[in-house]
Amino acid sequence: MGSEEKAMRVPDFKEESNNYVEEDGAAHEEQWYMYSMSEEVENIERYRPGGYHPVNLGDRLGGQYKIIHKLGHGGFGTVWLARDIREEKYVAIKIVMSKHSKATVKHELKILKYIAEHVGRPGGNFIDIPIEDFWINGPNGHHLCIVSEVAGPSIAQLTRNNKKVKTEDAQRMALQITQCLGFLHYQKIGVAHGDLTSGNVLLELNNFGSLPVEKVHELLGQPSREQVRPFTGRTLGNSAPEFVYQAADLTKLSQFYSGNIILIDFGDAFFLDDVPGGVGTPAQFCSPELLIQSLCGKSSDVWALACTIFEIRCGRVLFEAFMGSDEDVLLAMLGALGPFPSHFTKGEEFEWLKDAEGDGSELEEVVFNIKSISEDEACALYDLLKSTLRYDIEDRLTADEIPRHPWFSYNFQVGGGAEAE
Repeated sequence: MGSEEKAMRVPDFKEESNNYVEEDGAAHEEQWYMYSMSEEVENIERYRPGGYHPVNLGDRLGGQYKIIHKLGHGGFGTVWLARDIREEKYVAIKIVMSKHSKATVKHELKILKYIAEHVGRPGGNFIDIPIEDFWINGPNGHHLCIVSEVAGPSIAQLTRNNKKVKTEDAQRMALQITQCLGFLHYQKIGVAHGDLTSGNVLLELNNFGSLPVEKVHELLGQPSREQVRPFTGRTLGNSAPEFVYQAADLTKLSQFYSGNIILIDFGDAFFLDDVPGGVGTPAQFCSPELLIQSLCGKSSDVWALACTIFEIRCGRVLFEAFMGSDEDVLLAMLGALGPFPSHFTKGEEFEWLKDAEGDGSELEEVVFNIKSISEDEACALYDLLKSTLRYDIEDRLTADEIPRHPWFSYNFQVGGGAEAE
């Protein structure tokens, strides 16, 4: 099948059970906590053997990294802002859940270290290559820690905070992401990102590392925290921290944006000659061949790129889905792009798509109604998106072809015409 091979799409990690088993197969006592009052913190039930490592502000990791703020969390770990007291700069540290740490070394770090050997090629400079990695021991097991340059907010965070991106900035960001994909897809590298989303594209920071900690807290605010309480009223064990923290609002660091992006999170990346048995792309960024036929490869990366470009320029998610289900996303595709080809609706599972409503007018309507967009830019942007959101992968632009599209090379005037650069 060339670069598109069969692969199951696996959903984002969800906690289905409160029983944890360590990698050695040993079961551990179940431990419950009172529900968190905030939806902006990690699932505290994952603080148990095999799960998250408990972190408190002021903790020192690896001998030189002092934790000063929270950056985020996910199904596989937590991410922290730390001060490198030796190099006198700030870094981001991802602390992987114990039960996922060995797999991360075998997969994500292996791919990143391979990519690091080739970053001199165009596009490679926008990829997040770790500074170092090390291991720590804690009450919940052995945890891999990955240290990276600290970056600003993601495109998704800009969208959630209604932060609009100027046309020229959107063009530059979109071009850099496209160059990243072109670099990864290049034959001598041969890697697919596998999870290209607006949440995995960050804004690079400049001149941030020299700030004193007090100034960083002044900019970001003191970390908002909530006390962790055991559900049964007994004393808190050492598997959980005393407090859980909300992530900092990195959109407050706009004065430090360099103008460049950083592509992160290679946990679902794979070599194009070794397609995995599952990828974890969120449904809203999945291509139709991935959702319907379980095909992934370079073309599914390009589809996700188009969704990300749309979000950068339009300030909203392209395929909005209330519950984020595959069915909701497929219906959103019908509304934006029109009916699916017949080969997508074969079989009982997807036969319902034949009768589903959707005339394909919504994408054009949204693009041409972006606030202050010129008609010239709307036409160019709509053509770019249509060319990268083709249902059939043979008709879809490649990462090498996309940068040559006129939308990237014209200086569009707000409400006016366009000038070639």
